[in-house]
Amino acid sequence: LRVAPVSVPEAPPRPAPLVVHVSGAVRTPGVYALPAGARVVKAIHVAGGYRRDARRDALNLAARLEDADQVHVPREGEGAEAVLTAEGDDDPKGG
Repeated sequence: LRVAPVSVPEAPPRPAPLVVHVSGAVRTPGVYALPAGARVVKAIHVAGGYRRDARRDALNLAARLEDADQVHVPREGEGAEAVLTAEGDDDPKGG
C-alpha cells in the first residue's frame, strides 16, 4: 500500500503590528502597538478613551492607521490641525 505525500499549506505570514502615538485629550497618552488594519477609534480606546475636554468630533474614527502615525485628540478650544499625522510629516498643513 502506497500513501501519497500530503502537503500541508503554510499559514500566511501575520502582518506586523502598527505602532502609533496617541496624544492630547485621552486618559493615557502614549505609544501603543495595534493590529494591522486598526482604525483611529481603536487607538483612542487603547489609550483609555476620551477625557472630558476632548473635541470628540475632530477626528474621523473610521480612518485606518499606518505604522508610526500620531493620533492627536484636540481639547475643546484647541485647533484641529495635525489631528492625524504620518511618519515624517512634520508640517500638519502639508507645506
